Amino acid sequence: MTKVLVSLCFVLISACALKITEVNPKPNIELGNNQIEYKLKFGKNISDEFVIPPQNGIRKIGVTKWKTSLSNGFINGFSEYQPDNAISSRTLKLTKADVMLIPAAVSYDGGIPAARAVIDYKAELLDEDGNTISKMSGTSTANVAATGNAFHANGNGSVTDAIKIMYEDIASKMLMNSNDSDGNRDQTELNSIR
Repeated sequence: MTKVLVSLCFVLISACALKITEVNPKPNIELGNNQIEYKLKFGKNISDEFVIPPQNGIRKIGVTKWKTSLSNGFINGFSEYQPDNAISSRTLKLTKADVMLIPAAVSYDGGIPAARAVIDYKAELLDEDGNTISKMSGTSTANVAATGNAFHANGNGSVTDAIKIMYEDIASKMLMNSNDSDGNRDQTELNSIR
């Protein structure tokens, strides 16, 4: 019976048309200094709709409203950092945000009954004049796995989690404590990020 269920899950992930649609991630971000306004900008390589080719034993995946999903995560995570009395502003420019699914489990016959969303990303922090202050890259892997016939619910949940983790990572490594109380970049901290 277990073999039949595992095979059925594999058939559902590998035979159905997979889709990633708009999600609404809610990153938990604490930057400390809320006198700096943060904005989001996308690099030219980030598309709103695309198809992830078959890879890692998982069929092709149609992705829609990707920029909207990334924007939702940014707005939810950084909304408290949009002060009316901002003394300066910074722009987070995402130059890469490639999403894919990787196997989270492999069945006895080599099938993929569960998968996790992964985002390979690159980001730049820009000052008010558009000059690059710092850059970083990373990979965020969702803690939530998508399985079988629940893929459309869990698949988007897995993507939601990967976007949430990406923004929390960017905030903790690139933005947290990166500005002094006057909104000026501390050169020591800038050098430590590079």
